[in-house]
Amino acid sequence: MPRSSFNSFSDMPVGLRRFLFSKEFSEADLELAKKYQIPSDKIEHIGDTIMDIIFNDISLKNGIDEIKKIVYPDIVTELTWKDFISDVIRLEFWPIRDLFANELSFWLSEQQIGTGGWSMERVLLKPLTYSSAATELAQKAGFSIMGAQLRERLRDLIVSKIKGVRVDAQIREALMRSQDYGGIGLDANQANATIGALNDLLQTVDIMSESDYSDWLNKEAQKEQTISETETQQVDHVQDTDDPEITAIKQKLKSQSLVPPTVLEKTVQDVLSKIVDKPSDEYLLRRMNHAISSRLRDVRNSLELRQILLRDSKVGGVGMTVDQANEAIEVVEASYRESHTSIMNDEKKKLEEQMVIQRQKIEERKIREKEEHAKWYEEKVLAKKQEEERKTKATELFKKQFETGLSKSVVQSNAPTSAVDIKEQHLEHKRFGPMVPAVAAGAAQFVAQAAAVEVAARPEVKVSTATAPMKPRMDGVIPPPVSNIGVNNSGPRLIGLVGELAELSLVEFRRMAKTPEEAVQKILQKIETLGQETFERRIEGIKAFQSSPLQGSYMSLVAESFKTGKQVASLADEKRAKGENTLSSSEISAILTLNSKLHF
Repeated sequence: MPRSSFNSFSDMPVGLRRFLFSKEFSEADLELAKKYQIPSDKIEHIGDTIMDIIFNDISLKNGIDEIKKIVYPDIVTELTWKDFISDVIRLEFWPIRDLFANELSFWLSEQQIGTGGWSMERVLLKPLTYSSAATELAQKAGFSIMGAQLRERLRDLIVSKIKGVRVDAQIREALMRSQDYGGIGLDANQANATIGALNDLLQTVDIMSESDYSDWLNKEAQKEQTISETETQQVDHVQDTDDPEITAIKQKLKSQSLVPPTVLEKTVQDVLSKIVDKPSDEYLLRRMNHAISSRLRDVRNSLELRQILLRDSKVGGVGMTVDQANEAIEVVEASYRESHTSIMNDEKKKLEEQMVIQRQKIEERKIREKEEHAKWYEEKVLAKKQEEERKTKATELFKKQFETGLSKSVVQSNAPTSAVDIKEQHLEHKRFGPMVPAVAAGAAQFVAQAAAVEVAARPEVKVSTATAPMKPRMDGVIPPPVSNIGVNNSGPRLIGLVGELAELSLVEFRRMAKTPEEAVQKILQKIETLGQETFERRIEGIKAFQSSPLQGSYMSLVAESFKTGKQVASLADEKRAKGENTLSSSEISAILTLNSKLHF
């Protein structure tokens, strides 16, 4: 942003205005005065020159030459000049180096002044996009964001803060969350530093979307083009004029603002017109203008104004004689008594108008951000809904692919459905003889107690016909505790829900319930129980099931299906017909449904 684009503090970017009123900027003069033993009046003169440079009243090079006149050679010698001016640039101009574009870098190069070891902090003069803000934030907080994924996560956090979706505590949690679970992976100190830097950034610069930034750039380009065209037209019109007086007047008008003059500006011009003996040099006249303006606004008192008027022009004064200064002071003080109240009222009115405009902009921005947030939230919800629908459709499609190969044996019945079932029934009959249901034989009470403690049992318990007439004695039968179910003879072994899921086999899956669908529901209940502890525990449960022998059997069938081109259900039926103990069609369908629900 060029210095010529603002004429007062109110025209400056927020970051620049904040820097000029900051403690660091005010202490820079004190540091220079203490290090080089510079008197207070000369420090004040240096400060005025620095402000002239910032407001583009003089160029950077001319301003540095003016500073040299103030301190050289009485205070700063030839040997110490380079060190002195390096400190001035480092403390006063380096943080706002973007204000000078290439002018400052060229001057430093000419003077062979290096910037190694200088602070990398800089005052931001232009708005930032969300992505640029992420880069700036990481730099300020002192961590690196390697990769587009981390940058996008940090960008989303900034957007959520601006739009009011997250508060600082939620952002802190996201910053400290592991990268594996969608976070940034910072420690507590880094997260706190990042939140502080983000809040500071929001107070010093406008952060906007990439599309809004593009619109802003277009507006700035149009402004520059308009100014350039206006100046070109003025120059062309001046060149067509033969009268030198008219040419001089129009050249002077080129630099004047089209904005109506304020009460302060009118009063200053009136005071200057009444002072007879005033400088003819344009630069000194501008300096006198500033001094009178500061007196009318009560920035300086009458004594301080007199000192500036009497001070030599080489050290920041106007160089007037005592009589000339007395005449000027008399005119200024008379105007002060007459116009000070109206000047302050006008300044107050201007400030109130700016506040109204600023409030309007804030309200418009809130409305715009509210609409953007609603749209953003709707898009997020819609995207999630579409993803869920996509997964559901994929699951249904996959189920249909293997269900087309199901035989009539898929219909559930108590009769054997494969060579494996027939073989098991034959061995059972050979060992125990004819079998009848245990419930019918009088063991209903024991079966009910076993179900109450979730004893792993087959869908239907049978006993031999020789055992059936016997009346079972249930007194003294104590069901084993839940934690001891399924232990071996070496003693109880507590493995927890995650361990149970990790060791789940096909045999244990069939023992969990009468049907595969009920067994799947029990697995889901275990995972949901883990999820009630923490989200991370739920993920552990899902990963444990995915690594289980049961899931391994299912994935082996799927892999072989892809390799052979056969339907999964048909492939399973073939293997069971050959006597292999593998998943049935109904079990495959149930596990497929289970896998579709285990996502994170």
